[in-house]
Amino acid sequence: MKRGVPRTLGAFTLIELLVVIAIIAILAAILFPVFAQAKAAANNAKTISNLRQLGTAFQLYTNDYDDALPGVTDGGSGQGRIGGWVYYDVFGSSTPAHFDVTKGSLYFYLANRDVYTTPSDPSAKITGESFAYNGCLVVPPYQGTGLNFGQAVTSLQDPSDTMLLGEEGTDVTSVSGSVGDTNDGFFNPAGDTFAKWHAAGTAIVFTDTHAKILDAQAHRNLILNGDESQSCW
Repeated sequence: MKRGVPRTLGAFTLIELLVVIAIIAILAAILFPVFAQAKAAANNAKTISNLRQLGTAFQLYTNDYDDALPGVTDGGSGQGRIGGWVYYDVFGSSTPAHFDVTKGSLYFYLANRDVYTTPSDPSAKITGESFAYNGCLVVPPYQGTGLNFGQAVTSLQDPSDTMLLGEEGTDVTSVSGSVGDTNDGFFNPAGDTFAKWHAAGTAIVFTDTHAKILDAQAHRNLILNGDESQSCW
């Protein structure tokens, strides 16, 4: 007797496969934003942690140098010049800057390259540094000669409200949500702009070492508009 072809057991029909695919697509649509939010939160936490470590290193430096903050190099004349809190051999005027943080005056207190960057900085792997030193902390008047010395911490009126480091955006700045990075590790409030790598704005560490993410650009606008009470960070 001729036997028929046995029926395959356990196979899915086309409709069943389409239903499964639809369910997977719905789950992906629900979970992907959650994963993105979790990643952003982790990046924010890492950035804040790095800034706090840098803030502590600044404190240790001032303890060793009679309360004086470290110096800072800036601009083309600061390229390849020793004496700043960080060192750069490429000034990022038209291309990304390049830093060697191990040659900066602060590295002795950290011995860790990673804390100088934020995972939210798209250029961090190229530049090696994401943060800029508050230009209001140099000994006045600002000379613009490539090397500026830091003020004494004891001369600051309100350390808890004085920016120490912030995320700077240059050229194609991140204020509008696009990319940007610091060009020399120096933030001049008269002309530089903040990056915006976080949904809430810019990550800042203050001279009392507390750090947070805030709308720093709004503060800068007050400076540019001549609000004397906000004349400097």
